Amino acid sequence: MKNGRCALGLLMVLTALLCGCEQSTQPVPALLDPVGSRQETVQVRRGEICELAAYDFAVTPETQAVLYAMDGQVEQVCVALGQRVQEGDVLLRMDVEEAQKQLDALEQQKAYDRQDGELTLQMLRIDVDICKHEMLEENRDYAAGGLKEREKQEELERLETALRQERERQALRAAQQEQQRQELLARTENATLYAPCDGTVLYVAHPTGGSAQMGSTALILARDDALVLQGQYLPQALAESADEIWALVGDCRVAVEYLPMDEQEYVSLLLSGEEMTSRFAFSGGVPEGVTAGDYAAVIVKTARREDVLYLPQGALCRDAAGEYVYIPGDNGGRVRQDVQSGARTTAAVEIAQGLKEGDVVYVP
Repeated sequence: MKNGRCALGLLMVLTALLCGCEQSTQPVPALLDPVGSRQETVQVRRGEICELAAYDFAVTPETQAVLYAMDGQVEQVCVALGQRVQEGDVLLRMDVEEAQKQLDALEQQKAYDRQDGELTLQMLRIDVDICKHEMLEENRDYAAGGLKEREKQEELERLETALRQERERQALRAAQQEQQRQELLARTENATLYAPCDGTVLYVAHPTGGSAQMGSTALILARDDALVLQGQYLPQALAESADEIWALVGDCRVAVEYLPMDEQEYVSLLLSGEEMTSRFAFSGGVPEGVTAGDYAAVIVKTARREDVLYLPQGALCRDAAGEYVYIPGDNGGRVRQDVQSGARTTAAVEIAQGLKEGDVVYVP
């Protein structure tokens, strides 16, 4: 009985080995689905794959800064935050009392310099005329010529040089005073700041009595005639390298153009810790019906690949042997199909080898 059990066991082992060898030469069998199960399928498509990212933006009025045209104190702020203004309205007046005092003092100095300079020139001209008179041939001191005559000639040259240099000095001094006068006039004439456009006052730098510096921002206006998109920060490198950028405003798809932040503004925001934002302009003008306050989604397309075969990411599988998908078998089951992938995006994967357009693939 014991020998019978051993013989039976040996027979079973041999049978298993023989079956194993036979299976290794056969195709991979179809995977049978459980009764009642339903597997989703997709077709291999040809077209474009890419990455799409959406950013939150809002339609806002474009801003315009009004700069101080002089140093000094603010005499009067003529507008308030949120106030609407029209082009040409007075926004702010600077105190010009000190500039006017300097201008009056300069005019007095110029008048004194003119009188003093003319007197100096007149004395130098007289010295030259006296020297020339002494050198006349009829003057008995020079009848014989010689050393004394050469000394007198050198003296005349020195006097004429002094006269010429004095004229040049006075001309230079007059030019410097005129330049200073023009600068002071510009300060007094630019003491009043006017609205460069219709809009709304968003920012006032200094109250009445505040100290201002020429070239710094005095006020910021929201323009009525220009709208932009402002929202989440996009690095300039991303915006410039993107394959395509557009915006969805309501039901409209509109072309937009990235407005880079200047270096000074970027550094200022970075140091202050304020939230970074980005801006886009409407490339073809503001679409009809779009108004300030509207929501907009800015869509950035990157990693674009055109005219490729692709599948959803979920259809591709991988194991130690490589990449593969499941395709329908002849008997209604699923059969493994080895493939080679290419470019990938968040939603899709390029199929470089192993499938053709229209093939049906299971999605696990």
